[in-house]
Amino acid sequence: MPDKPAVVTLGVTADSWLTLAASTVALARVYVPLLNDFLRLCTPELQNTVDQVLTDVLQAQLMQLESALRSDKTSAADVSESI
Repeated sequence: MPDKPAVVTLGVTADSWLTLAASTVALARVYVPLLNDFLRLCTPELQNTVDQVLTDVLQAQLMQLESALRSDKTSAADVSESI
């Protein structure tokens, strides 16, 4: 199986493009079904737990992006362009 690209470019409209890091695409592929499942399970008793898990997942992604920005292997311009 070929390696996945580090950056994915998506056509948003006819005249603009959105470039996403592979990690951002992977997050979306996991986060959207997770959100869908939590919306089905969400009750007043579970509201705080659901909120906390969703927040933790997004914070983990932000930490990964911050780590990439600090990495010697990745320049800040490369990461900011691929978000």
